[in-house]
Amino acid sequence: MTDSTPSPSPAESESQPASVTKQPAKKEDHFLLFLVKLVAIVLIFRSFIFSPFNIPSESMLPRLMNGDYLLAAKWPYGYSRYSLPLSAPLIPRRIFASQPERGDVVIFKAPPLNDTDYIKRVIGLPGDEIQMVGGVLHLNGVAVKHERIDDLVIPVSANTDCAFPQFQSVSESGDPVCIYPRFRDTLPGGRSFEVL
Repeated sequence: MTDSTPSPSPAESESQPASVTKQPAKKEDHFLLFLVKLVAIVLIFRSFIFSPFNIPSESMLPRLMNGDYLLAAKWPYGYSRYSLPLSAPLIPRRIFASQPERGDVVIFKAPPLNDTDYIKRVIGLPGDEIQMVGGVLHLNGVAVKHERIDDLVIPVSANTDCAFPQFQSVSESGDPVCIYPRFRDTLPGGRSFEVL
């Protein structure tokens, strides 16, 4: 009694695939690939869709407070080299450009160094003559509607101080506050905004 197992013929052994031992992917490789994809997505998002900014001063009070953070859309006025990280000069001039309108809040790099982001409201367009006369804005020789509204009251804390001493006061509860006179300006075309 001989136990014989038939051995595969050479033709059969060639037709059967050889078992390939596959190395399992390392966790580090997956993590590095994830990080590369994440960085690419964040750079694209921040360059072309939305970008975070913080408010560096009180010049946009009462809507934007010093130290506030906001996300700004990047596409409304087109893209330039300043849209890219580190202001990389990959875009030679502004592309997909459109002009802002009166009343729009815009963010731009301030000349001459182009290294600081400024957040300001557009009140004049190319060719307009802009003047401040007695604290009232004039566009092309015509006073902009300027009406007094309720005062802006901001509590004083260790992190917040009044811009000028004449605005410092004490609330009914005895806490120090800053009281700023507030006005609403209405630009030609009907866009309104509050100013101090």
